[in-house]
Amino acid sequence: MSKKLLTGGAIVAVCAVIGYTAFGFATKSDAPEITAASSVAGVQVADASGTVVPLADSDPAQPYAGTTTESGGFTGDVVEGGADAAITVIEYASLTCPHCASFHSQIYNPIKPDYIDNGKIRFIYRDFPLDNFALAASVISRCGGEKRYVGMIDLLMEKQSQWRSADNVLDELKRLARLGGLGSAQIDACMSDQALGQSIVDRARQGQDFFDVSSTPTILINGEKFRATTEAALREKLDSMLAE
Repeated sequence: MSKKLLTGGAIVAVCAVIGYTAFGFATKSDAPEITAASSVAGVQVADASGTVVPLADSDPAQPYAGTTTESGGFTGDVVEGGADAAITVIEYASLTCPHCASFHSQIYNPIKPDYIDNGKIRFIYRDFPLDNFALAASVISRCGGEKRYVGMIDLLMEKQSQWRSADNVLDELKRLARLGGLGSAQIDACMSDQALGQSIVDRARQGQDFFDVSSTPTILINGEKFRATTEAALREKLDSMLAE
């Protein structure tokens, strides 16, 4: 599993959170060390009823309703599967994590038709960026709004080895985003959207604080960590719960 970058026990953000156009780096060798800690204090989100509440008072075991920022980016959870399903699977993942890409291709994709698409469970992917480029990728995945989010996660996971190893990672991310239907102006607006970036960092921090997420991917089933190392193991767990 990929270990999270920590400073004083806190998930950390880039550029004292997050003027993406102020990244100032285009290549891997230019990327700075991440040093500025983030806090959930004062950040607000919408709960399931649409009421705006402080993030610190929200319940991470339930879907975040989220909001749309000025750039058009979406800050909330995108729930796949049955909205009222008795089983909720939450995946905390980093878009630069090879183990997360393997989970996506070897476990998530195979189980999706049998458990998610038919509404047996509800599945929530949550951003847990481990580095600056993962954070940028998370912003890009949210840039097209709620409807494009799952498709962008699929694309960035599928092409992870390609963009992650590129000499100019940000340019490659932007190219893939354009292939995913985003315009250049929209991408630039999202990359400069502090509210969008801050929401990603703070919700990841809350996942760390509430669920003790310390590596990716971390899989939670009804709020309990589950070591989903194989498709068969996850199927067995879900089948046993569905049979109860």
